[in-house]
Amino acid sequence: MVCCTAPQALLRLYSAAALASVLLAGCGGGDAKPKTLPGVSTPLAMLEGVDQVYATGAEIDGPAGLAFDQNGNLYVVDHANNRVRKIDTSGVITTVVGSGGPVGMNRGSYAGDGEQAIRARLQKPIGLVIAPDHTFYIADRDNDRIRKLGENGVITTLAGNGARGFSGDVGPTRRAALDEPETMVIDKRGNLYVSVDGSQRVRKIDADGVIRTVAGDGAPDSTGDGGPATQASLHTYGLALDKQENLYVSELEGCRVSRIDRGGVITTVAGTGVCEFSGDDGPAVKAGPAGPSGLAIDRNGNLYVADGTRVRKIGRNGMITTVAGERA
Repeated sequence: MVCCTAPQALLRLYSAAALASVLLAGCGGGDAKPKTLPGVSTPLAMLEGVDQVYATGAEIDGPAGLAFDQNGNLYVVDHANNRVRKIDTSGVITTVVGSGGPVGMNRGSYAGDGEQAIRARLQKPIGLVIAPDHTFYIADRDNDRIRKLGENGVITTLAGNGARGFSGDVGPTRRAALDEPETMVIDKRGNLYVSVDGSQRVRKIDADGVIRTVAGDGAPDSTGDGGPATQASLHTYGLALDKQENLYVSELEGCRVSRIDRGGVITTVAGTGVCEFSGDDGPAVKAGPAGPSGLAIDRNGNLYVADGTRVRKIGRNGMITTVAGERA
């Protein structure tokens, strides 16, 4: 049995360091044998979706979004199994969202609103965010919705009407069309930003329940630098927010990273639009990211970019270096 069979596009969503922690949990480093909990005689984790076993013996098929809660538990979006799994601090894995299905069957669909999350149906989920109040937000990609899980364990739909395409700006979130939402980030006021792959936009879900576009005009291109972000063309992908609430957007196919300031102006911070790996130790705007995807910002304001088989750092001085993988 082969575990962790994530599609390449999903693997590029997240940094090498973050992804490695889940791959090791799901695959045991490549040669570990399935483990059982004390008192359990059979390595039941070899069966898809079986819980209450050590994570190093579990099958995770296409790990995608990752998030830690304030107690140090790691949550993993189990993309192809249509679940969200929890790996607690003792290394035990359990399913917290999604009913999944038997091995070899894709039983993803849309169901379960208003019920316990463990009974819900997801369809190829990707992004995951945990808010400070411990509310979970899940990008239920192929259901074209954002699902919300409260501390009571009940799941609801926060945004999306299930239709493909683009609609609903400046209106109630559940009436809007979200076409394959993927990555997300949340600000300190509880506003949720969502990268929507199908419509090539970044949309903001206000804490008061209104959705609006903050970047992208729907065209899969890379134009509009220095102007309003809503009039720019983007290949939206990864998202990150800094302390000043500037929003960073990676363009996997456009091979750029852009910043959207609080005034709504978009500026390129890395990449020339040429998809090649180049430019280490020079200005990031003259460098060539080969395929920027996952983004993260440290406490000092340095931006980290998952760039194909590398992780690169863009300092506050605008210079780019490689911190993992071969240097340019």
